[in-house]
Amino acid sequence: MLIALPGTPGESVDWLGILLRDGPETVRNDILGASAFIPTNDEIGTAEAAKDQASELHEINSTYPLPQHLNSLKLEYRYARGGRVMMHLEKKDKETSQKEWVPFATPFGLTARLRYADQDDAYGLRCVVQDMDGNRRDLDFDRERFARMAAADIRAALFRAGLRTEFGGEHTVVDILKATAPEREIVVVSRPGWHRILGYRDPIFVTPESEILGAAPNVNLELTIPARLPPVVARAGTLDAWKEAIATAMSVTDCPHWTLGSIGGFAGPLASLAGLDTFGVNFSGMTSAGKTFAQEMAASAWSSPNQQSKGLLQSAGLSANGIEAAAARANGTILALDDLGKLDPRLLSRMIDTATSGAGKQRLRPDGTPIERATWETFIMLSSELSLEEIISGGVDRGKWLGGMAVRITDIDVTDVNRAVPRKTLQAIEHIHHNYGLAGPTFIRAIIASGLHRRPVELREMVFKSARDLAGETADSAKIRAALPLALLHQAGVLAQQFGLIPQKEDAVAGAVRWAWNKFQKSSDAEVLDPEEQVTSNLQTWVAERWDVAIKKVDARDGVNNRDAFGWYDEKAVYIPKSRLYEAAGKALKRTQVANILNERSLLVKKQDADRFTTDYVPKVGKVTAYALDIKTFGRLEHPFEVIRGDSRND
Repeated sequence: MLIALPGTPGESVDWLGILLRDGPETVRNDILGASAFIPTNDEIGTAEAAKDQASELHEINSTYPLPQHLNSLKLEYRYARGGRVMMHLEKKDKETSQKEWVPFATPFGLTARLRYADQDDAYGLRCVVQDMDGNRRDLDFDRERFARMAAADIRAALFRAGLRTEFGGEHTVVDILKATAPEREIVVVSRPGWHRILGYRDPIFVTPESEILGAAPNVNLELTIPARLPPVVARAGTLDAWKEAIATAMSVTDCPHWTLGSIGGFAGPLASLAGLDTFGVNFSGMTSAGKTFAQEMAASAWSSPNQQSKGLLQSAGLSANGIEAAAARANGTILALDDLGKLDPRLLSRMIDTATSGAGKQRLRPDGTPIERATWETFIMLSSELSLEEIISGGVDRGKWLGGMAVRITDIDVTDVNRAVPRKTLQAIEHIHHNYGLAGPTFIRAIIASGLHRRPVELREMVFKSARDLAGETADSAKIRAALPLALLHQAGVLAQQFGLIPQKEDAVAGAVRWAWNKFQKSSDAEVLDPEEQVTSNLQTWVAERWDVAIKKVDARDGVNNRDAFGWYDEKAVYIPKSRLYEAAGKALKRTQVANILNERSLLVKKQDADRFTTDYVPKVGKVTAYALDIKTFGRLEHPFEVIRGDSRND
């Protein structure tokens, strides 16, 4: 590079002055005689730094676009002290009245506005934030949150993502987010699974990774970022390796629960597509029987089966609100919860009610309008060492075990399965920990290719037919409903075989389902399906626990202290006060239903008349409205050491 400077050293003159003073020839000669410019190292470093800064600012502006169309704020990215790029706000100095650029936050921006298709088209925003390592992080939040506690949860989310501010800059950030209206719009849904989107005839499936299945490539639809599984959790390895591991699991002798686990990940999409209630199964029995392994197989169809990876298999230690979030996150896939025994029985009872209800609590805004409820349709796979009935009904803090729980969650006792599987076989199955998240989307693609997603009524009838076949020709509606979880697994397995995802082994799926149904019928959980037997058993237990303590003999030698009495007995009857019959029967049925059962089974020895099943007087006690239960059925044996063998009694 050559540089020509006018005049002589120390002289202040420009080329025009030289031209006027010395003429054009001098100007020409001086320019042609220019000396070479050799910059110093400092000058080179300064120039390169300026170039690098310009490049970084350009990249920052591109990655974290400045909010546009703001009426009252002028923003710009500039370098702050310490060489860090920050968003600056132009402000007027109160003392000097001069304008200056004040840094207030590290780079952030808005890339799109969101429209929630599953929340009445409510609006949201997609925000990008530079985290503390200089990387980009994307955040989604709905605009309604600006009005809650001065947007405290939005500010918390921004700080969690790595935003840094100076001198209350977070409030300026919130003001900017409120005012900005990005031109680009993205239609989003807040949960995975099947969705019906306005303008599309067929249902569309959204995977936990936000892959859109069943829609044209140009469909502008995504799963909202908070609901997505991270890529490393959502998918890994190959489908062929997963299929090989599952085939190994299904080939193990006397481990039918692993076959149920292998097909469990395909049941949720069918339940959601057919519009069925949320229900599932519980693997119960001794530890080290492969219960959690079966759950891992089910979860591996959609995500990492590792509980620590925050995939679709989780520990059961969830709160009531936590189960709502977990169920919505598992919509259309699989909700797998391990080790129910760590839960309080009453909490477990509420958790099952919530999970199988398909909807969260109805909450209200401050103005009284309802907030959109979390909803889900999925399949539940649980595990515990005890059956659900034993966990909920047992212990000091017992919960309430109802018939609705038994028909929604089928208990399968796995105590007698093969517990001596060779280590080499287990290692082959454990390949699901490195190959996961591929079978579920493949199953959905096959459903769409077959057109079954357009025939939900046909699919629903297939499931109910399987339930009727499983329950038997003479089964009542309660028994058929109890068979639905296994019927759904059966249909999922049949389709998975047709789609080539699991081996076409004859009777593998049907055999595992029949085994599970037989196990359920023998379990204590199934007793609730026979309300007459359940009422009788509950009353017998209640009376026996209180005999001669709270249920007292009417002619006790030391008199009867009725203050602490729950009931009385004489040589013919056990008298249960009318107000206590519901409790004594286990709170499983209404008092009037319990009374009807007792009357129909001729278990009442006294009553006022044919229509009133109570007696209004207890001998030697007084006027008490009570039910007089037959002491032969509900009382204690006459001789304390009497032995019963079969139907005969021997002293």
